[in-house]
Amino acid sequence: MKIGLDPKMTSFRCLLLLSLLNFSDTQRHLTFTKEPEDIISTRGSNVHFKCSSTLGKISWRVNNQPIISDQNRIIKPNGILKIRNVKHSNYRYQCVAEDKSGIIVSRKASLKVEEIKKVYVKRLSSTLPSGGSVVLQCVSGSQRKDIDIKWFFDDKLIKKSLHYNLLADGSLEIINADNPQEGLYYCTSHNRKSNSIPVSIEVAINNESPIFNSIPSDKTVIVGETVVFHCSANALKSPTIQWLKDGAVISSNKDTNCLTINNVSYADRGWYTCRASTATDTKDESAELFVNSPPFFKESPQDIEVQKASTATITCRVDGMPTPKVSWYKNGELIQKSDYFKIEKTGDLKIIGVMKSDEGIYQCFAENFVGSRQKAMRLSVSTTVYKRSETGRSNKKPKLLEIITVADTSVKLKWLREIFNNEESYLVTLTAQGSNRPRAVEVTTNQVSLDNLKPDATYKVGIQKRDASSSLGESAELIFRTKRSIKPTSPLDVIAEAKSNTTIKVTWKVPESTGSSLLDYYEVVYSSPRQQQRKIEEDGNEVILKNLFPFELYDIRVRGVNYDGEKGEFSGTISVRTLGYLPTGPPRNVIVEATGSSQILIEWKEPRREHINGVITGYSIKYKKSSAEWRLLSTPATRTQVELTELDKNTLYFVEVAARNNHGVGPYSPTKNIKTLEKDFDESQIPAKPINFKAEFVDGDIVVTWGVKKGSNIRIRSYLLEYGKFVPTQEYSSLTGRTTRYVIKKPEPKTLYLFQIVAKNNFGKSAFAVADCHVPDYTVDSKSEEIETPLQVQSVVLGAHSISLKWTYDKFEKGMEFTVRCISSNRKTHLYKTQKKSLTIRRLRPYSLYTMDVMVTDPKGRKSGWSMVVENRTGEAAPSTPPQNVTVGVFGKVIRLTWQPPKRANGKIISYRVGYSKDISNRRWIYQTPKLSSMSIDIKNLEPGQSYVFEVRARNSVDLSPTEIVKFRYAPKKIAQPKEEPQPHIKPAVLYSIIGSVVGFTAIVVIIISIYVCRRRKAQDESRGHYKAASTKSNDSLPSLKPPDLWIHDQMELKNVDKRPQTPSDDERYSKRPLRKQIVTDTRNSALYSSTPRVTAPPELSSPNPLSQPPSSGQATPSKCRSPLPVNSPRAPPDVTLRTTRSVSTEELSAEMANLEGLMKDLNAITQKEFEC
Repeated sequence: MKIGLDPKMTSFRCLLLLSLLNFSDTQRHLTFTKEPEDIISTRGSNVHFKCSSTLGKISWRVNNQPIISDQNRIIKPNGILKIRNVKHSNYRYQCVAEDKSGIIVSRKASLKVEEIKKVYVKRLSSTLPSGGSVVLQCVSGSQRKDIDIKWFFDDKLIKKSLHYNLLADGSLEIINADNPQEGLYYCTSHNRKSNSIPVSIEVAINNESPIFNSIPSDKTVIVGETVVFHCSANALKSPTIQWLKDGAVISSNKDTNCLTINNVSYADRGWYTCRASTATDTKDESAELFVNSPPFFKESPQDIEVQKASTATITCRVDGMPTPKVSWYKNGELIQKSDYFKIEKTGDLKIIGVMKSDEGIYQCFAENFVGSRQKAMRLSVSTTVYKRSETGRSNKKPKLLEIITVADTSVKLKWLREIFNNEESYLVTLTAQGSNRPRAVEVTTNQVSLDNLKPDATYKVGIQKRDASSSLGESAELIFRTKRSIKPTSPLDVIAEAKSNTTIKVTWKVPESTGSSLLDYYEVVYSSPRQQQRKIEEDGNEVILKNLFPFELYDIRVRGVNYDGEKGEFSGTISVRTLGYLPTGPPRNVIVEATGSSQILIEWKEPRREHINGVITGYSIKYKKSSAEWRLLSTPATRTQVELTELDKNTLYFVEVAARNNHGVGPYSPTKNIKTLEKDFDESQIPAKPINFKAEFVDGDIVVTWGVKKGSNIRIRSYLLEYGKFVPTQEYSSLTGRTTRYVIKKPEPKTLYLFQIVAKNNFGKSAFAVADCHVPDYTVDSKSEEIETPLQVQSVVLGAHSISLKWTYDKFEKGMEFTVRCISSNRKTHLYKTQKKSLTIRRLRPYSLYTMDVMVTDPKGRKSGWSMVVENRTGEAAPSTPPQNVTVGVFGKVIRLTWQPPKRANGKIISYRVGYSKDISNRRWIYQTPKLSSMSIDIKNLEPGQSYVFEVRARNSVDLSPTEIVKFRYAPKKIAQPKEEPQPHIKPAVLYSIIGSVVGFTAIVVIIISIYVCRRRKAQDESRGHYKAASTKSNDSLPSLKPPDLWIHDQMELKNVDKRPQTPSDDERYSKRPLRKQIVTDTRNSALYSSTPRVTAPPELSSPNPLSQPPSSGQATPSKCRSPLPVNSPRAPPDVTLRTTRSVSTEELSAEMANLEGLMKDLNAITQKEFEC
């Protein structure tokens, strides 16, 4: 088999190798081998700035202006810039290197001119105490690192010795020891002599407590520098000086009381405490070390090649302290932000719509007040040549191009997919109106999302199909306009500064443009691990956060809110810690135990977190006998146990413990008293075996207890407890000699645990005691203590149905799980689980406000609190339902359509579209657009008698809603309904039956009400005793049918028994009484129920009038009365009378009159009462 090399492949490999070599060579050529450094000089001196590069020609700039060689500024052939006779300060110099490939510029080097007006000695302590020390500092005002400071004593040069320490910062420490060094001291700097200062020896005052002569002060240094903390103290007896960092003891030079840290790094940041201790007292003085660093690159920019009209992203990630500011240069010129050149928050440079003219050398500059750094790269632009497809399916333009969503800075498009193989694609071009910088992107799907657009701008988009031969077909074009941005602009330069232990001041700058709507206020959001998220609304540009926790780290963010209620993007999260304060609580669980005749063991735990208020630097222990003074002992923060020795035996002692932080000593714990033993424990033999050793399952835990034989004087120093599942040697725990209880948390259910314990001292160990415990089946309680919460939670809207959430968590461990809680505006809650520090929440409702926060759970089941809450609203989508309640009405020659908004608008409705057509089959629509605020429209000039079809659609910023169709036949002078239905026809007979039924029912109701009223009146009259029954019923006559009193009228014929004639006064009074309304329920009974009957029965058939009978002796007679007026009624024929009388006996009245015989008596009394004079 023959194996040969393909010539094409060989040439390809050669080209690839050449390109790699060229790329490496390009990277090598875009660097400086030497960049200028900052210089601090004195007036009138000469300075040199050095610079060299792999590029050929070297030139210089000062304050961004080119330098031309003259007598004072000389550019040498090797690129060195020499400046003679320096006079002025605050100049910044840059080295420029160039060749035919481009230009690069170096970092900016500053030139400062110092004037040493006076050198003087600053005494950090007043006197040199006997046996103590003093520190003298030489002050010249110089910031140079190469200063040469010399010290003199009585005009003699001082060198390091037993009595002198020359510190790294130029200070002189004089140690008094046993040889007093009294005399005059002075220093020299920059060939200048300082003043002389006398130092005399003074006997220390009679004070057992230490007094500081010099204390450490806060220092801010740069990485790699040297820092010195001064400290000296005085007491009756020379105090012991000890240094601590964040509460832990650190080693220091024993020859000096000062602390020197060389080559400072980030790990050296923190609190440093100088502790001066005597036998009776301990005092602390603390200072904080801040470490800054110049910028450094985490990811440097690299050479890239991009296609023309695409988007190029050049990566540049930097860090430093303080955070560096990133800027970009192209061919030595500063790049200004624009619509096409954007600098991201991460520092990356994004070029939108790359053109051939964008080729060149780009530099990323990172700068803070410590220094600056730069890195260069080369951008190359390639052009893909497309040819026009003349024939075939590739020449066809894409169909059904439409917009899915459009926002203020993005748009999403789709079209009909017609790609048939993997080698074909679509070329999407986008051009802003009035711009010559098009953008292009190639996709293989029928959808594309374009971002980084300008709000309220017009764009033209074209879609062309590309086949396998890179031929392009016709372009489907669409013009659209982005939405007007209504979100306010984020505030600038947000600064937070702690003002006290409970307040933080937050300031920011208001941007020149706050958005399209007027700004209403700013919303300041802050939270901490111990304090849930809170909000403050502020109209100005500063606010003071109050009632905060001392020494607590707070996350603060600021955003604007306009009058439309729209909230802008948050500023970057700023973390700031409130100032510290003295501990506000004592140590916890203080235990005091006598361990011998002269020893007491003291143990404790640190104060609660909310009471620490700083960094714990140690603990103070006070103890005394009942009648003695307090004695003081101090320990570092890492020790929570101390043993007091050399005590009196069988003596009562009192003990108190307090915590120290970098601000002082907190309150002492409640006093504990303990009595030392009369004699020491015996340790000449092994301890006895522990007694009453048992293990029990209690509330989900295994509790192991044991005891010591009573009266035993054998010293027990410790216990060794071993245990395991089915085997007692799987795990072990070493316990102190006073421990008699041990708890195993959350043992495994349905498991047998075996235990064994042994007591130990210096002589040996006891025999084993054994026990066992069977754990039943139980449910493990998931509740546990909280851990730290996630920080810097941020949300980004990805569209109408999704939101991206990300956060930070520095203490992430394997097995931890994050829980994201998402609450919608209607208070529905959804929980999502993830092990990443980001999550995309999908399937959300469009244009809905969601509130989100994060919680973390560790592998042990411990849960943190919920993080800071973030809010965001999903993007808009097309309305998913049509307008509601569409109705059609006719008003003369006008048809009026009315409707209501869609149930699910999925955004703000900006307009409605109304169409109508008389051609129902083809539906050739005629469209009209009503006013935005109106939900009705009048349509004129329609043909009478013609059927029409109407449609109404709502539009938001995305698209139109579904259509609501209404059919209608136009008939003038009639009210049309949305859907025509035949009107029902009612026959006259049915109508009369309905009316009669209603009237009969009404009559029955009236009768029942009348009877009820009569009963009520009878009860009232009987209670008052105004009348008695006086009439009787005739057995020979027909039943007397008397209507209820509601039917009695003043015109009815009523005859009194005494036949007393009427008087004019009676008639006159009677004539003035109003008539009652007559109620007739049946025409056949009108003679009986009307006040003037049309038919009168014969005398033999008429029943006697109950009012004609004389009253009984027991009945009261009114003092003034008159006879009722007679009523003259025409006689009727006998047949009519009889017929009328027979028709009276209705079922309802007959039954009622038969059961209520006394009703007529009531009527008689009521009638007489009506006619009282």
